[in-house]
Amino acid sequence: MEYRIIRHHRRKRLLVTVTVTGEVIVKSGPFTSEKYIDEFVKSKEDWINSRQQYYAQKFHHRILVTEEERDTLKKQLLPEMKEIVSRYAEMMQVSPKSVKITVAEKRWGSCSGKKTVCFSYRLALVSQRCREYLAVHELSHLKHMDHSKKFYECVEKYMPDYREAEKELDGYYIHLR
Repeated sequence: MEYRIIRHHRRKRLLVTVTVTGEVIVKSGPFTSEKYIDEFVKSKEDWINSRQQYYAQKFHHRILVTEEERDTLKKQLLPEMKEIVSRYAEMMQVSPKSVKITVAEKRWGSCSGKKTVCFSYRLALVSQRCREYLAVHELSHLKHMDHSKKFYECVEKYMPDYREAEKELDGYYIHLR
């Protein structure tokens, strides 16, 4: 089994982690022998395999992008999201101040109290339906600045199948290399 070792001068115990992309990382002290580390990894093989399978099932789409690709995706996504937001804003009778594309890695979108709606560049790599869902979700925050029952009723009014789009988004892992 392949793994990467990260040594740290203050570490006393071995630690094995599996990343979302399936990489196995072993953290050890500076003087731990390769043989000892290899035996430790072999003793954790079942756990490692189960974590790798878990991530493979949870994230059907694992995509790593470079900074250059990210910047290109941001530029490509902005006009499309402006058009989608404009269309739904008219339907929903809300007026966002501006639309921005961010480099957010942990969230798909956000809405500020100043009526700015932001979307992660990662939306460029998901389906049209998911992009529309995120627009409706963020625009709904202009009516309800929380995730209350009324908020979700608003989302559902303009996108009855929003739960399927949410589920689809949960299957993506998109991050910088």
